[in-house]
Amino acid sequence: MAHLGEHLPRYMVPAYLEHLAAIPMTSSDKADRKNLPPPTARRSAAPTGEPVEPTTTAERALSDLLARTLGVERVSTTAHFFDDMGANSLLLARFAAAVRRDGRYPAPSMQQIYQNPTVAALAAALDVAGPPPTDETPAAAPEVTRAGTARYLLCGATQLLVYLGYTSLASMVGLAALAWVLDAPDVVGSWRRSLVVAVVAFLALSALPVLAKWLLIGRWRPREFPVWGATYLRMWLVRTLLRLSPLNAFVGTPIHNVHLRMLGARIGAGAVILAGAPVVTDLITVGPGTIVRKNAQFTGYRAEAGRIRTGPVTIGAHAVVAEQTVLDIDTAIGDGAQLGHASSLHPGQRVPDGEIWYGSPARRGDEDHRLVDSVHCGWVRRLLYSLWRLFNALVLLGPIALTVMAEVWQWAVRNGIAPAVDVAVAGGSAAAFLSVLGWSALALFGGLLTGLVFVIAVPRLLFPFLRANVVYPLYGLRYGVHRTVLRLTNLPAYTALFGDSSAIPHYLRAIGWHFGAPFVQSGSNFGVAVGHESPVLTTIGSGTMVSDGLAVMNADYSANAFRLREVRMGHRNFLGNNIAFPPGARAGENCLLATKVRIPIGGPVHRDVGLLGSPAFVIPRSVHRDGAFRELDNEEARRRLLRHKNRHNTVTVLIYLAAGLVDLYVIAFLSVLALETFARAGLWVAPVVTIAGLLFGISFHVLLERAITGFRPLRPMFCSVLDPRFWEHERFWKMTLGAALGLFNGTPMKNVLWRALGVRIGRRVFDDGCGMPEKTLVTIGDDVTLGAGTTIQAHSLEDGAFKSDHVVIGARSTIGPNGFIHYGVHIGAETLVDTDAFLMKGTETAPRSRWSGNPATEQREAAALRPR
Repeated sequence: MAHLGEHLPRYMVPAYLEHLAAIPMTSSDKADRKNLPPPTARRSAAPTGEPVEPTTTAERALSDLLARTLGVERVSTTAHFFDDMGANSLLLARFAAAVRRDGRYPAPSMQQIYQNPTVAALAAALDVAGPPPTDETPAAAPEVTRAGTARYLLCGATQLLVYLGYTSLASMVGLAALAWVLDAPDVVGSWRRSLVVAVVAFLALSALPVLAKWLLIGRWRPREFPVWGATYLRMWLVRTLLRLSPLNAFVGTPIHNVHLRMLGARIGAGAVILAGAPVVTDLITVGPGTIVRKNAQFTGYRAEAGRIRTGPVTIGAHAVVAEQTVLDIDTAIGDGAQLGHASSLHPGQRVPDGEIWYGSPARRGDEDHRLVDSVHCGWVRRLLYSLWRLFNALVLLGPIALTVMAEVWQWAVRNGIAPAVDVAVAGGSAAAFLSVLGWSALALFGGLLTGLVFVIAVPRLLFPFLRANVVYPLYGLRYGVHRTVLRLTNLPAYTALFGDSSAIPHYLRAIGWHFGAPFVQSGSNFGVAVGHESPVLTTIGSGTMVSDGLAVMNADYSANAFRLREVRMGHRNFLGNNIAFPPGARAGENCLLATKVRIPIGGPVHRDVGLLGSPAFVIPRSVHRDGAFRELDNEEARRRLLRHKNRHNTVTVLIYLAAGLVDLYVIAFLSVLALETFARAGLWVAPVVTIAGLLFGISFHVLLERAITGFRPLRPMFCSVLDPRFWEHERFWKMTLGAALGLFNGTPMKNVLWRALGVRIGRRVFDDGCGMPEKTLVTIGDDVTLGAGTTIQAHSLEDGAFKSDHVVIGARSTIGPNGFIHYGVHIGAETLVDTDAFLMKGTETAPRSRWSGNPATEQREAAALRPR
């Protein structure tokens, strides 16, 4: 029955087979005769009445194309795509591609298909629009600038030398500083020397990117230049140094504003910027009294068709830029204007003064995001808070941590338990190797357990200082408590450890989340990337599942105040990837919230439906294919399989911890070796062991990721979360090489790593920060440009149903900033996928086409406007 339901439309599945699918099974996988459903449990498998034949030219054309897509002889013009035909968005995306290739009618967008879910309704909608106008053509992607292989290799070699030089210098200085601290006569001396090291390192690393920017770039201006050239190389160097700056830890404070002003940005008095630093800072303007929330992306440049374009981003006074937004170049937000969450501005867009816009691309709306009243927050408060943060980092935390490390090492040396690694390397006893292993295991497991107790206990002691729905001024005691709780309870180490298993709900409950009763354990309730702003004000309903990338927006901000509010997620919901969930969300119970959806905060509360897109529109809650797994409904079978899954996930966590132990062991071994040989060999030993450690770490994790799949490529799957094949896929996710890949963004070295990890990747690909979980399911052509923050995700997880398929990106195509490519997508050569676009599963794009929006649709333009 599941096989037939997967491959046939619902109206072709006999009703008695539907009835058989509802038969409960025993633990031995036999029919449970005591609990058979009554005859009335059958449901109709076909629309009532005879099939309705097409009556218009448009109906005939669409009926033929849909029948061919579904693999049947004919379809009824009044049959519902989802309820009667059993279709799904993947098949309908292929149907839309067939209409596009046919050319007689404009290709329907996914929104048109969802809102006109019969052939008759869709034909009427497209017939009103008429055939594609003769004076309009598909909007063409820009011409691609192809870099020569010699320039590509020369740029990569220079970047590699920069990495090696910076790493060597930093390791030598670090080793000398550590040796100086260890040579202190007592604890007080260690602390004093640690303080000097912390202050000098902070000042040097903070000043270096500022000096590099002004020496190598000067003042940024709007311009265009090819990737892999000299100008790009200078930009990459400045961007890399900026990402290593310790001032990034002061985002959300006045110190961050000072840092941006030093880099050339125009930041008004009293502006609050909770997002990271842009790159092309001279072209960034943020007016006074403006709030820019976290995860907002406004870099001041975009990579497109083998070139870098820089342009201004202007945000007026007293404006609001909400969470998970993208402001592309040549965009502006007027005074007092607002850009809502999960939205984007494309080149040339301007939000007029005082207006509210949202969506991708943004358009005018009426949902107010200015939710906090202004309170007094003077310059004295801002100054004192900044000084406290600096004191905390430079005088307390940093020096104390370094002092503790030094004292532990000296204690071990005095008591003869410090490993003599240099002797062991020279042929001595293996005891030193075992000693380092023991210390590494103690540090890893002791650190994880101690940190877990700290993460659970300390925020609970701080929670009483904050109350919900109370407006507090920024930069005071309560703001400091709020930011401390936020940082402590969002440590990625623990969500990565517990995510994709039955343990993650218990961890979230321990740090303060509330779960509705009865709690439903699926074994995959959450992924590894889940965040919040206040765990005690986060409630998730019974039976709700969440994919990766959830950001719970518990806090409202203005330029001088903040307020915490409860966020409630309803029962029996499913949340896709990359979702910002606001307080007051108009999503109730039994909702499917699709990937990258913008959840509305105004209008009626949605129940028993799905929401897709930005701005969101209603789609069916679920489709027949996703409900084809009887083990999810049979309680006895579900519990049995869940026990097996928990055992499998336990082994996965043990492998994950063992890999972490190997990492820490190698780092500890090389560090001790450098310390012990420093006096005899000199500073040169530092870069040798550091580079050796980096090479080992990257090679080890590449090998581990490939070994988890048996050195074979992944295969497309359709199964439930209780299928052992999915458990293997979860293990693969746990072992994937993640953050380390980001170190090589914008360099040819990342393409080398992609190939080693199994991506079929072409020549001279420019990857400015792309993530792709299922590497071996992805094919990328020559000279492709992947923008910052892009995602190529060859899978989907909906209501306990896991699906994966290949993704193909044609040569010389561009995926714009923050673009999201779903599974089963085939992108034709020289296609441009625009800023923040969501290319849904199964989409096929024609060569040299341009796609924009969430969900993405093909763009058209007047023939006279096409580039020649």
